[in-house]
Amino acid sequence: MNLPKVFENALLITRLGGREYRAVATEGIWADCADSADLRSHLRFSPKLAQNIIHRHQPWFVLCQEDAISRIIAYCTLARGKWNSSLFVSLPVAASMDQVSTEWLLPFADKLQVTGLTAEQFTSQPTMATFPASPFEDARYSNVKLFIWDLRGDDWDKKMGSNHRRNLSRARKTGLKIKTSTDDVAILTHLELTGVSLDRRAQRGESTALATGHREIRDILASGQAELFQALEGDVVVSSKIVYSVDKYSFYYSGGTSEQGRKLGASHFLMHWLASTLRDRGMVSLNLDVASEGTGGLSRYKAEFGTDEFYVSRANYNFSGFSRKVSNVFRNISARLIG
Repeated sequence: MNLPKVFENALLITRLGGREYRAVATEGIWADCADSADLRSHLRFSPKLAQNIIHRHQPWFVLCQEDAISRIIAYCTLARGKWNSSLFVSLPVAASMDQVSTEWLLPFADKLQVTGLTAEQFTSQPTMATFPASPFEDARYSNVKLFIWDLRGDDWDKKMGSNHRRNLSRARKTGLKIKTSTDDVAILTHLELTGVSLDRRAQRGESTALATGHREIRDILASGQAELFQALEGDVVVSSKIVYSVDKYSFYYSGGTSEQGRKLGASHFLMHWLASTLRDRGMVSLNLDVASEGTGGLSRYKAEFGTDEFYVSRANYNFSGFSRKVSNVFRNISARLIG
């Protein structure tokens, strides 16, 4: 895969006191920013931020907090369409949410005249702090576990749990093969196996999210930043997973395993093979995404790879309405006239 430069041609948004903001185009953003290492490493926490970059949403940095000794910069992406526009804000990792101000979020969204805002915060410990309340709030969740597999060092897979090791050993003895493909047959097989895994979890009484659709999978594979890998017993696909990468960070997108594959340990085998392959390519981490309450089996599966655990809180706001949409139409017309 050809990996893009992160935040190439990004904008640095600077807070100028009160609620005034201005955009400044910058070159060599990483060299100019004293927090470049922290900013770059933050990307590994946020699958949504990485997906937005892949889909070419305009990336920004926002200086959301500053004092005499430190400054806090958040990641943002902005996407504008004919009728709707969405702002995504990923706040820096902290011990607790109350260490980072979120008061600027809603005024900032209003300043940009967006119809939707999603804000997320990662913490090393569960937190009681929350995002600002608003009548436009769509949904929110707090302290959902996030699992990140650190691929650095010679001991990158030495923390795997004993059950995972047994499954890995059993799968290796069966002689499973790995293939990669982006054709429709492979995608349909992937969707089928994803459905099987969701059904299995539902039968155990675990909560399940909606499966990713065919169009979404085709779009992310077409970006050139994602790959579909499948484990086969003979000619039969028994496990399938999609991963995507931005810069030196990789992310698990979706996956599923047949009942036969589960008995063979195919899911553990394929995930370990993926991690090893990504590590050989120079990736430093594999983000396995979240596991919410009521998904005990999924949570254990992700944890027993020896992953590091963090907590993510997120809030969605929907400002869509006739007046906001009309404002966006006039904004687009003005941009075309000026351009």
